[in-house]
Amino acid sequence: MRHSRISRLFGAAGALLLGLSVVQTASAQAELEEIIVTAQKREQSLQDVPVAVTAFTSEELADRTISNLFSIADSTPNLQIGTSGTGSQNAIVFIRGIGQTSNRVNLDQGVGTYVDGIYRTNVWGGLFDLLDVERIEVLRGPQGTLYGKNALGGAINVISRRPNTAETGGEVSVAVGSFSRIDARASVNIPLIQDQLAIQLSAISRNADGYIETPNDLDFGSQDNTGFRIAALWNLSDTATWLLSADQMRTDSNGSPIYHAWVNPNARLPAQYNALVDGGHIPGPRYAESSIATDPLSSNATDPLARNKTDQESVTSRLEFEFGAATIVSLTSFKTYETSDGFDADGSVLEVSNNRRWLDGETFSQEFQLNGVYLQDRLNLTTGVYYLRDELDFGAAAGNSNSAIPFVGIVPRIRDYNTGNSIQQDLDSYAFYASGTYSLTERARVTLGLRYMNEEKSQASSSTRGRSTRPATVSASAKGDWSNTSPRVSLEYDLNDATMLYVTAAQAFKSGGIGDTVLRDSQGNNFLLPFNEETLWSYEVGMKADWADGRVRANLAAFFMDYEDLHVRTTLFDPNSGSQVRTFFNAGSAEASGLEAEISALASDRFVIQASIGFLDTQYNEDVIDEFRGDVLLVVGEALPFAPELSYSLSAIYSAPLANGHELRLRADYSWRDELLWDATGAVDERDGEDSYGLLNVSATYEFERWSLTAFGRNVTDEIYDMNGFVNSRVVGANWRQRGRPAEWGLRATAPF
Repeated sequence: MRHSRISRLFGAAGALLLGLSVVQTASAQAELEEIIVTAQKREQSLQDVPVAVTAFTSEELADRTISNLFSIADSTPNLQIGTSGTGSQNAIVFIRGIGQTSNRVNLDQGVGTYVDGIYRTNVWGGLFDLLDVERIEVLRGPQGTLYGKNALGGAINVISRRPNTAETGGEVSVAVGSFSRIDARASVNIPLIQDQLAIQLSAISRNADGYIETPNDLDFGSQDNTGFRIAALWNLSDTATWLLSADQMRTDSNGSPIYHAWVNPNARLPAQYNALVDGGHIPGPRYAESSIATDPLSSNATDPLARNKTDQESVTSRLEFEFGAATIVSLTSFKTYETSDGFDADGSVLEVSNNRRWLDGETFSQEFQLNGVYLQDRLNLTTGVYYLRDELDFGAAAGNSNSAIPFVGIVPRIRDYNTGNSIQQDLDSYAFYASGTYSLTERARVTLGLRYMNEEKSQASSSTRGRSTRPATVSASAKGDWSNTSPRVSLEYDLNDATMLYVTAAQAFKSGGIGDTVLRDSQGNNFLLPFNEETLWSYEVGMKADWADGRVRANLAAFFMDYEDLHVRTTLFDPNSGSQVRTFFNAGSAEASGLEAEISALASDRFVIQASIGFLDTQYNEDVIDEFRGDVLLVVGEALPFAPELSYSLSAIYSAPLANGHELRLRADYSWRDELLWDATGAVDERDGEDSYGLLNVSATYEFERWSLTAFGRNVTDEIYDMNGFVNSRVVGANWRQRGRPAEWGLRATAPF
């Protein structure tokens, strides 16, 4: 099996290289556009950065009909993005097999997401809509030195468009499509003082019906999203600028597109429910296989409170001062967020298990950067200090009727199932970093970087479990602190003016934390169990090249990563309630290696080909056993979650000038990924994963004068696939999955002014 996949990989690569030989014989009348990125905290050409980076410009995002972060994974090597848990806006992000499957708020992620340089502290609301974006950069491989904690797998940078102090302008876009979709975007730029002060207003609205049908017409997967942003750019002087922005994003949907693939009527809750039905205590029917819908776009879940809502507001200030060859940057941000979700855990028309979760929080961050060029322009140096404060309040509850939430003075239908927990957590994080690139010769450069970080977490948790007629609520609090030093070393060598080779060794880490389950020791004291940070070392070689007079661009990378002290969830016995409880601990190690290639080519002045390939080989290095249950948590030799062995994409864009001076642009994008696991337990339960699948998107754009009209289709072959899932065979007795969007068609009109 693995041999066949490797053969397919190199077969595809060979076909691409053969195509390149044809391109290089074409006449050199045009070249690929240079892409400027800020992956190393300063502006550089994409081809000069010794990091594996995929960059999407605003024009390409529009051309691909990408409206949020989810779809960028289709054309980025070894990037997987899914939805987390029950929240349709909650993100699961993996790069090169490194990420985090859980969306628990006390567990950090393995890939950092940044908006205008500001770190997003958790996955809730992470699949936000793109609002007036200039560029998205996906950095693959650990980025601990410049980006800090939780960037083991890499980082995603979202850069917003800046106001223009010279020209008035704007754009309006409206789209209609399948599932009663109506989307609208608008932006306007207004110089208030010519060349000195400008404001920019941007707004977005996305609305669509759900695509998973339910018996009570609360179709899952609906969208009701709005966003607003105002930004002001003030050129204080020739050497000082101030960019101030404020934004708000809100989402509301009927629930995540969840359905249940199978049930186990003999699991604890279904067995109790069926016993009550059989005894005549509650009306039927029984909970059984027939409770699960068979239509691929339907679910028998009927929980009327299965809604997902998010409300995020933030203010960001960026002050820049130039002093000769140096620039000082002050980056300040304050953000508040509120989100909630709910879902029918049993997935049937019966009230066996309904879940609710909610999260409120606020985040403040302050960063000072110093960027400069020294030693007769031979040294580029970036240094900085960073502070982050995050406060959150989380609650979760599960029961078998709507009235069982929040379990106060309630006698639900199944007496032995009422649980809930809450978390209040405060985080203080400090960091100091420096990274310098020194030119050894005209062709050779070396980069040395180092980041020191220290953070403290304090957490109070309470858990309600046991018989709901006399619920047992236990509480505890704990503090923890962790520190880490993340180095980076990189060597670059220019073979010629168009080809650069690099080799890099880097370390990154993911924060430690405090378990959310209240435990009790032998002396009868309640406590919370802390766990330490994860660490990862990566070794990478790569090449970046522009060939055929700039008509062909090829970026290649090969890597090996050593991953230690993984965060693993296990089961413990709690004498306080006589029940099993779940918590996290550090155990095991893993490794990952792979290859990546991104190629763009101007086959002619009208025809562009883009391709990307990612090959990934991941495995756990040891078995880890749940000592209480006897479950296998990690299986030696098995693949990590969200780590398909092969993923690739191919795009073709053809532009045809018309006789009337207008233009027709045709585009097709195909992406493929191999089968993958959703969780480490997928190694022992094949239901905890997804088979291979491919997606095809197409569009046709007619441009006339300054207007454009685009007809588009996404997943036009109507591929049936799942984005994530979870197996709960013992308690709820079900395997819920999140269905991907089916075929969708639409029409979009765009008018600049």
